[in-house]
Amino acid sequence: MGVESAVVLPEPEPVAFLCSSDSSINSLVNNARKASSGNNFILLLDNRHEVPERLLPAYLNAYIRGMEKRKRSGSLQIELLLFIAGTFKINKAISDYGAKRNRDFILVGNNEESSRKYARQNNVRIRKRLRLRFGAEYLPVIE
Repeated sequence: MGVESAVVLPEPEPVAFLCSSDSSINSLVNNARKASSGNNFILLLDNRHEVPERLLPAYLNAYIRGMEKRKRSGSLQIELLLFIAGTFKINKAISDYGAKRNRDFILVGNNEESSRKYARQNNVRIRKRLRLRFGAEYLPVIE
């Protein structure tokens, strides 16, 4: 007899989109900082091949650290970035995984409504939604 377990994502559930925009990346990043308040955040990441598979485990680890009040940073989005990058150095994580090009980046948020609102307000085109789930191979998949 096996024990069944389910992964329950924290509410609201995280979302991620493959995006592009005509706005400058600096403008998009600054507006993402402004849009991040309270429990909602927007994080823009470089579209690197390993990012989608790291998102869900990193989000869960960052969320748990926040619940346990053991965050290394002051915010959930920076904690998420640190877990994705696999480092405790914020500057290195930003340098390695922060969005660099406005034509190809990943928008991550912990609230679908505010993530889509950010996209609308900043003329961000959502090209694909990244479906974050544990599948047969325990990796997120692109819809």
